[in-house]
Amino acid sequence: MKRLLLIPACGVIVLAAGACDRPSSEAAIAQDSVAGPLPAESAEPIREGWSEGENIRYLRAHRVDLTGDGSDEAIIASADGASYDSLDVAITIRSAGGDTLWHEAWRSLMYFKYDPIEGKADTTVERIVRRHVEQLVAPDRITTTGGLPAELQRGGDAQAAMREAVRYHLAEIDYRLSFDLVPSAPTPPRAFDRISATSIPPERFTVVLNELRSNPSYMYYAGGEATYVIAWSERERAFVRIYSCC
Repeated sequence: MKRLLLIPACGVIVLAAGACDRPSSEAAIAQDSVAGPLPAESAEPIREGWSEGENIRYLRAHRVDLTGDGSDEAIIASADGASYDSLDVAITIRSAGGDTLWHEAWRSLMYFKYDPIEGKADTTVERIVRRHVEQLVAPDRITTTGGLPAELQRGGDAQAAMREAVRYHLAEIDYRLSFDLVPSAPTPPRAFDRISATSIPPERFTVVLNELRSNPSYMYYAGGEATYVIAWSERERAFVRIYSCC
């Protein structure tokens, strides 16, 4: 049985905004801790892509073996909401057996944190949101050769960033296990003052780091500064964040 964990690096973004009455970006974006909905499992074929009715919806899956167990996991991107500036966006990774291995959710307004939404036509907002959401399951988000994607290794000390991310995330894993947090529950913001990377024994850190350097990785962008890369650790029986930065 794989350990099921959700370990976001920061609280998920919450806002209440409609396309007809948009608040300013600064006023509308607020930090909070919420769980985005998991895509429903069904025996019936699920229509993938965008659909618009009472709500705007998106669903797409990309299947690839990220854990090295010989079976493909499903990386599922989903979005749901009344308008493109207030969609609940999520990525979920499920094993071939249906176990949820990773889940993280955010609001689509986060895509405009550094690109203000004010003054943008609805068609422009739609185009920007669709582009970001569709990129969540683009094949080039997967690095099969191990370690960080090539684009993150240009400039700066990428290996130092990876070491920092792994060490902290191991401490976050321990915190989450101590409170039995389920995969759909984000780490509460109050926890970050209690999580200390110095609590991780050097031996454990070294083993996991070396393991992750050769395993496939998956990168996704959740708006603002939130670019994350995760990879599967067989020792931890969990996905571990190997990059968390702007």
